[in-house]
Amino acid sequence: MHMQLSGFDGTGIIGIIGMSYPAITSLYSGADVDADSPSTRVLYSSVVNTIFNIQQLTAPLFSVALSRSSTTATVFGGFLTMGGVASFTDPAVNVTGSLVTVPNASPQTKYDIRIDGINYAGGAAQDVGGVYLLDTGTTLIYTTAEVADDVAVRYNPPGVWDATISVFWTSCAAVPPSFSVTIGGQAFLINPVDLLYGDLGNPAASCIIPIAVGTSKVLGGVFLQNVLAVFDWGTEQIR
Repeated sequence: MHMQLSGFDGTGIIGIIGMSYPAITSLYSGADVDADSPSTRVLYSSVVNTIFNIQQLTAPLFSVALSRSSTTATVFGGFLTMGGVASFTDPAVNVTGSLVTVPNASPQTKYDIRIDGINYAGGAAQDVGGVYLLDTGTTLIYTTAEVADDVAVRYNPPGVWDATISVFWTSCAAVPPSFSVTIGGQAFLINPVDLLYGDLGNPAASCIIPIAVGTSKVLGGVFLQNVLAVFDWGTEQIR
């Protein structure tokens, strides 16, 4: 099953479907939303678990190919393929090369992968590896403060930290440094156009952001627009 993703209709967000495991569903009993806790959590079958394990409608994997292109007035979000992999030859899929396979670092829970490292032009604080969450619901890349700070100063002009909203401001015409994420021995280069976030206005913001204390490092849409990601439930692998 091959579906086009369209996340914006010109007036507002249409909606979000959770594509993860039942272990992190977020239904709680009781009327007080502020009292949500593990003891009041009500587990249920997520959409993907129902398709793969309960109804067994297709092979237990799905792939996501986010797009930065648009058609008419509607933003073209890309492709979600249930039970298969989107075509590398489709011009709307922003990838070339071959798939790299790594284990899911948090099986049956989240889509975590262990990366080899992050590299960028002139970098002095390279991330030498660690676990990152792959998340289509997150726009930016969240990494260590050391790396995010070091990347920001290598924009031309350099990014300036704004603690009010936690972004590095720079010019909308800024030139980002070369930036890549290495996974399974293969470097995935991020297109420079994805390293400036203009929706926050003019000036634009760096798309490499420091993580908050106690939160996970994340490879969001900035990374996923440059790859075709396959989430394989059957083998607990991500390609």
